[in-house]
Amino acid sequence: MGFLKKLVLFIKGLLMGTAQTIPGVSGGTIAFVTGIYNKLIYEINSINPKTPLKLLKLDFRKFYDDLMGFDYGFLLPLGFGILFSMWASATVVTFALKNYTGITFGFFTGLILGSAVKISYKVSKYNKKSVLTGFIGLLFGLWVTGLTGLSGSNGLITLFLAGFLSVCALLLPGLSGSLVLMIIGQYERVMSLVSGFQNHLFELSVFFLGGVVSLLTFVKLLSLLLKKHRNITTAFLTGLVFGSLRLPLYEVYSAVLTGSNVFYTGLSFALGLVSIHFIGVKGDN
Repeated sequence: MGFLKKLVLFIKGLLMGTAQTIPGVSGGTIAFVTGIYNKLIYEINSINPKTPLKLLKLDFRKFYDDLMGFDYGFLLPLGFGILFSMWASATVVTFALKNYTGITFGFFTGLILGSAVKISYKVSKYNKKSVLTGFIGLLFGLWVTGLTGLSGSNGLITLFLAGFLSVCALLLPGLSGSLVLMIIGQYERVMSLVSGFQNHLFELSVFFLGGVVSLLTFVKLLSLLLKKHRNITTAFLTGLVFGSLRLPLYEVYSAVLTGSNVFYTGLSFALGLVSIHFIGVKGDN
């Protein structure tokens, strides 16, 4: 693979990493829009969950053979782009949340609402089963975003869970990894850790370990669910994203009560709502 193709992959990684830090904007959608989604999913699904066991058994030859089965010319430039842009974007987002809370959450609310509407278009058939599943997703989203235990938890188990679930979302065009973090109340914490990564290497390693375990296990199950039961799975995700609006709406309400400019907050909401439309247009399927 030539330098120019690797540079293009790096730029696509930059776009995906930025998307992963913004609730409502899906890294999976960016991958789909830029034409690398199928290749990315192929590489993820080619991961052998037994590979780490081969290393533990000191079977270095088979471990090496497994590692050589990946397309590193594709994965490395893309991965470096994702990691770099996640760090840069997290720094900006952390600053915005601290200094412009109402406006920032207004923007996020627009993005999430627009994302929920776009995911709902992917429900191919509305019937009793899909409507019921969507309603269950809505109730689950409302319940999870109302939990105070997760949002107030700084434990390593919660951080591992955050990494596990956010990587699951990477598989799904339309569902944002950052939105998942927001749903479980870990968004601001993870953004803070990423922006100051040099001081939080251990915590981030736990977060990334959760992501690796997700790649080795649940991503394959999620892929199977989408293949075998795509309609009701998408319906559940639609309800989940609508239910998750509870959290940013509460933050906007609280910020307005404490003096946030209503006009600029409303303007940022409209900007987020419009932005998600243009981001997802080519990614619709």
